[in-house]
Amino acid sequence: MYLSGSAQHRDAGVDLDATRRVVSQFDASVAADRANVQLRVQDIRRSRLVVAVADDARTSLTRGEVGVAIDLGIPVLLVGSCSAELDAHPGIAITPDADAALDAAIVWATG
Repeated sequence: MYLSGSAQHRDAGVDLDATRRVVSQFDASVAADRANVQLRVQDIRRSRLVVAVADDARTSLTRGEVGVAIDLGIPVLLVGSCSAELDAHPGIAITPDADAALDAAIVWATG
């Protein structure tokens, strides 16, 4: 499972997410951004399910991750409602809260 908007689960809890750490002038470059996106896409490719939080789904990062998942045929659980475009997409299942998303993920994984 991939939690959209965060790469903090990578490598046994080591936070490699450049968007969530202090960024120096040396790594705030196009190359660092590209590497960050490539890591996220690799994580999504390995996932069987993507979970996105509606508050985060308004950001281009989360929308991009959801788009990659949909393109790869990976199911997406959206926690909460966010926008007509995402809410209506057939590749996205909407859950009202995190507990419902966890229940849906368990049903999906065991069903």
